[in-house]
Amino acid sequence: MSDFTAARIDDAMDDVEKTVETYVRRGSLGALSHMVLASPVDTGRFRAAWLVSLNAPVSNAPTAYADAVKNDPRYPNDAISTGSGVINSYKDYSVVIIQNNVEYAAILNDGTSSRPPGGFVESGINAAFGA
Repeated sequence: MSDFTAARIDDAMDDVEKTVETYVRRGSLGALSHMVLASPVDTGRFRAAWLVSLNAPVSNAPTAYADAVKNDPRYPNDAISTGSGVINSYKDYSVVIIQNNVEYAAILNDGTSSRPPGGFVESGINAAFGA
């Protein structure tokens, strides 16, 4: 294989990697933003407790911060800002994990609480990645 061809293949691989990173970062940030903003709110604890990690879920209980922000209008922006910092560190085909460890998260997402809407996790993924 000539050096010219090998260089072009390397350039193409770099372009693909950058495209994938951009797609994953933008999609993950869009999904996180949608999930946070679509989260039903009573006290704000659930909305503030969204966590983002790379390659492995975290087992953290909701933070004291999530408990302290009740009725604070800044909390959605803080959850998005903190998560975006993790998302922006994405590289090398990591797995982005967006989760909420509040004990009633599944109930809220299933729509079985008195607080609509349900399905905000799925709709966040669909909105961000066009699924």
